Amino acid sequence: MDSRQQITTLALTDDERWELYAILDIRQKLAKGQVYIVPGRIMSGPPKGDFPPGTRSQMIEIRITVNEWFLCYAHRYVLEDGTPYTEPDPKLIRIDELVFKQA
Repeated sequence: MDSRQQITTLALTDDERWELYAILDIRQKLAKGQVYIVPGRIMSGPPKGDFPPGTRSQMIEIRITVNEWFLCYAHRYVLEDGTPYTEPDPKLIRIDELVFKQA
């Protein structure tokens, strides 16, 4: 018998994911160092919209500092030198065995 717990996935709208991100206070946890960002892939080509020259689209992971557990997969824009231009936009949030993803 497999002792691993089954992961339940729930689809949330953009607004619902932002609400969960706010409830979990991820922005404040980042500021306090309780969670950290693992930079991921940078997409090729310039993003659509009005951005400074050299801005790129990047996917990131947000992990809990104490145990390095995965908390959130998010998107953000970074400047040419890698400096964040926007705050993370949550696409997937995991709480224990619940995964909340983009609808």
